[in-house]
Amino acid sequence: MDHRYIQRRMTPWFDSINKSKSSATINELEVDGDIKEFVIVSCRFDVCPTCEGKGTHVNPNIDAQGITAEEWDRDWSREEQVDYISGVFDVSCYKCKGIRVVPVPSNYNCPDILKAIEEREETKLYSIREEINEREMGY
Repeated sequence: MDHRYIQRRMTPWFDSINKSKSSATINELEVDGDIKEFVIVSCRFDVCPTCEGKGTHVNPNIDAQGITAEEWDRDWSREEQVDYISGVFDVSCYKCKGIRVVPVPSNYNCPDILKAIEEREETKLYSIREEINEREMGY
């Protein structure tokens, strides 16, 4: 399964971001069984792993399964090859929305909050993968 399909469905781990303060706000987060409201999390900005800092990537509908050299030579016209290489099939990055960086939580002094964020993200990711797998299987 192509990671770009998953990123298209993922929602951010935060509800709002304050770039000038390098912080993010989560309106509601379950931490060790308790619901915390309006959690402010320090964050750093890393290069987006999906687009590798370009802000765009090829639409996965074009190359999600990869393109072999044989397919490239056999199925793609010279014009289509030039279009592909020049970015005609590119879309704004599904993860960073074109800004080339993504906020990463960095509350090292609050490991319980980082763990809660990580668990919530893993749950979302699992759910998305299950949904895609079910659709592909025809359920």
